[in-house]
Amino acid sequence: MRSPKGGWGWCYIDHQATRWRDVALTYDATSDVVTVTERGTWKAGLDRKRSTFAIGHGKPKRELDAPQSRVHPPDF
Repeated sequence: MRSPKGGWGWCYIDHQATRWRDVALTYDATSDVVTVTERGTWKAGLDRKRSTFAIGHGKPKRELDAPQSRVHPPDF
């Protein structure tokens, strides 16, 4: 993830995500929120305006500061 003119960072979702099927990432430009769903069920949300990341199953269970870690930009 990277906000405009910001540094690269990441937020942890699930170390066993290979079992997930039909995953979608949806960006809402008005709220500046990225939503992660799996088979239509809410799994995570990144609120870029508030710099927070929430995870859960169907609804947020906990909210963390985002990004959880900063990384160097990828070399393309």
